[in-house]
Amino acid sequence: MDQEIGRLQHLSSFALDYGEYHHELKPFVNLAKEITDSPVCEINIIDAFNQWTISRTEEKLKVIPREQSVCFDTIQQNEPYEVSDLQENSRYQNRDYVTDEPYFRYYCGVQLTTEEDRSIGSICVLDQKTKEISDRQKRQLQYLADLVVQHLEKDRTTYEVKKQVHKLKERFKTLNHDLRSPINGIVGIVDLLMSDDDTVEVDTEDLLTIKDCAKAMVDEIDGVMIHDDQALTNGVDSIMLNKVFSKVENLSLPQAKNKEIDFKIDYGQDSNQPISVYASRLLVQILSNLVANAIKFTGSGGEVTVANEIYEEDDQQYSEIKVKDNGTGMPAEEVEKFNSGKKVTGSVGTEGEASFGIGLQHVRNLVSELKGQITVASKEGKGSTFTVTVALANL
Repeated sequence: MDQEIGRLQHLSSFALDYGEYHHELKPFVNLAKEITDSPVCEINIIDAFNQWTISRTEEKLKVIPREQSVCFDTIQQNEPYEVSDLQENSRYQNRDYVTDEPYFRYYCGVQLTTEEDRSIGSICVLDQKTKEISDRQKRQLQYLADLVVQHLEKDRTTYEVKKQVHKLKERFKTLNHDLRSPINGIVGIVDLLMSDDDTVEVDTEDLLTIKDCAKAMVDEIDGVMIHDDQALTNGVDSIMLNKVFSKVENLSLPQAKNKEIDFKIDYGQDSNQPISVYASRLLVQILSNLVANAIKFTGSGGEVTVANEIYEEDDQQYSEIKVKDNGTGMPAEEVEKFNSGKKVTGSVGTEGEASFGIGLQHVRNLVSELKGQITVASKEGKGSTFTVTVALANL
């Protein structure tokens, strides 16, 4: 269990945008298709709830629960995982993609293993006919897997730089506040000394020099802050908050449709605000995982909604995002556990989907990275509402 939490935390460090890699990675899947003479190749990432196909030979991307994924078994291995006939394998023979379109029979997958020796997904090939491929072809698949990981590692490096820039900006804002008070204090004392001739004998020109220097420092700080805010507003290293909700909507709709669940997002009236790319990627992960959890525990014909509200409190703006469902709900003791920061007990989804409580623990870790809070209100048989609250200053 701890090993899987560690793997998920490692995966979150990539902050992958699941919808952005399809065309970038298309040459790799096309080459894998040619190497193995297979009609379908996919690059899949396995998170706490789902298998996300980030690139494949076919144009339409897909997402499936990870317990339905052969690739989830692949990442438990240390070598290529081959199933020559899915229909004859008791573990897979009743899966939808075997018993129905596209009637897959053959599978071979190779782990996407990072420099830290963690498997975050796989590159796999599938066929409608039974077969086996040679050791040489498997080695070639491994080479492709290594190239895919290198591509994702470079993207992670860029993300880490943006993360550090974000933290530096936050630090500078703090320094701006910390420096302004004592400097303004100096200006105030100088004004006081200059207005009271009987207090102490001080050369007026020296006082003016001190005051001018202090004001110059304040003006310089203000100038940098204005430039920083303008850069953010103009879209430098930023993304609009409503784009986050759009991405979550695009990623989650296929899951909802597969289960015949009505899924809607209310972006809110004030969601057209810039946030950092670093924060946006974390927020997409947080909301996508919460929606996946809601879908898992909501039956066919149910509803899952996401609603955002911007409010102000103590001179600070907050984004409050609620993920609500009318599914099976949580027992009172599990609600208390979650809200007190403890790990919840796993349970089974409405269609028998396995759950170990790992996903919600992973989400809590992501929310804490944004210095936010997450709580749940739930009743058995009445559904659940998860509320994520983050200060806009931290986005």
